[in-house]
Amino acid sequence: MVNAMLIHDFSDNSLRKVKTDKADSMKIANYALSFWAELRDDSLEDETRQMLKMQNRLYLRTVLAVAAFDLAVVSWRIRTDKLVADAQLG
Repeated sequence: MVNAMLIHDFSDNSLRKVKTDKADSMKIANYALSFWAELRDDSLEDETRQMLKMQNRLYLRTVLAVAAFDLAVVSWRIRTDKLVADAQLG
């Protein structure tokens, strides 16, 4: 990955500001070709990022499952308490 400001400032010597996807993609490609040797491989960071995303998703699912379970227990207790109270009155 490359900082967007580096690409933005790269060869910014035109008089007109062209703002199209084609012009942006050409600028990114020219930057990559010019600095090919200095660009670093992000495969390890990519793998770490993917693992963190997966762990975050699993954590959120666990939190939601615990919350749903807690709601089910509270609902069950309310119904049970109501049945016990009705049985004692009846």
